[in-house]
Amino acid sequence: SGDDLLEISGYQRYSELRQVGSDTLVVFSDSDTVLLKSVTSASLSSSDFVWIDPLNEPPPGSIVGDDGNNTLTGGSGADVIYGMGGSDILNGKAGADTLVGGTGNDVYYVDNAGDKTIEAINGGFDETHAYINWTLADNVENLFLRSAANLAAKGNGLANAMVGNGAANTLEGLGGADRLDGRGGSDRLVGGLGTDILTGGTGNDSFVFAAGHGHDTITDFDLSGDDLLEVSGYQNYSELRQVGSDTLVVFSDSDMLSLNGVLVASISNSDFLFV
Repeated sequence: SGDDLLEISGYQRYSELRQVGSDTLVVFSDSDTVLLKSVTSASLSSSDFVWIDPLNEPPPGSIVGDDGNNTLTGGSGADVIYGMGGSDILNGKAGADTLVGGTGNDVYYVDNAGDKTIEAINGGFDETHAYINWTLADNVENLFLRSAANLAAKGNGLANAMVGNGAANTLEGLGGADRLDGRGGSDRLVGGLGTDILTGGTGNDSFVFAAGHGHDTITDFDLSGDDLLEVSGYQNYSELRQVGSDTLVVFSDSDMLSLNGVLVASISNSDFLFV
């Protein structure tokens, strides 16, 4: 009810507000916490914190949200937009914009190669909608490619969901257990490390697999079209194994591909490209 403040340095924001009985534990890291006695987490707002790290202080002229679910839109210039609390939609429009999410589930729209998205660890479950080639920033989970252009996108170390548009896209998951969906067009899908699930959609799609990628699953390998399995690090598979209605393509004890709804007898050498 007063004007007490928590002045924080060395962190961009807290990672969690945890209710502990009648108290709130403000968590910044495993080793740095503050216990607020007789304070509920629901009663706290962004105005109770002062972040003295310059990165956390919106510069003059910024577009700044609040603890609500804001839709924040820039103009034709290089805008700086801060979502703060809540699940916000941040769209800089034209110009090389900087979009800074907060603690909620934020949505970023990017359309300029100079755009930048900044998301904190444990800052919600976030997504980027890209009208250009794009690499997901740290701590952003999902990516959707927009427009009718042939675009390329890369994930990060998280378990990303990446969805293409109707054109020919290249989707690369990198680390994490990713879900890649090319949608329309002749797409190139690279799961990377982790147990990935790949869906080409319509078009003649290429599914890229390399030694060390682990166990990936392709949901819609089309034998009637020109879908292709592009494999590096191996000269051939060691076994084609029927597992129910699916085919398991075994390269080693640790590297294999599951082809959903595909019979071993229907697979031919022309379905593979070993590089």
